[in-house]
Amino acid sequence: VYANGVTTEDWDWGQVELVYDRLAQVSDMNLDSAAKAHQRGAAVLSRAQREASGGHIQVPMNCGQDLFDVVEVTSAQAGLSAAKRRVMATAHLWSPAKSKYTLTLWLGAV
Repeated sequence: VYANGVTTEDWDWGQVELVYDRLAQVSDMNLDSAAKAHQRGAAVLSRAQREASGGHIQVPMNCGQDLFDVVEVTSAQAGLSAAKRRVMATAHLWSPAKSKYTLTLWLGAV
């Protein structure tokens, strides 16, 4: 995190070997202390950890599906049994050729 006169580093050491040198850099001149810069770094790491255990699934249209809902995913192919995931994004798709709506859920960790 590059801030107003402050530079800090925050690492998820358990994931470093998996991604090697892919780094995220944040520049925010509104941060004026190392503590605030570390808080921003922790928030960036937290979001990355949630997104890392996600993926996406296609499901039948569900008008009650909201962002940040917690869903349980069961899939023998993916090796998941009632795995809890948080809905991070949604996409609604109409396929005229099939006359069918589908809903894609992008998932993250709970």
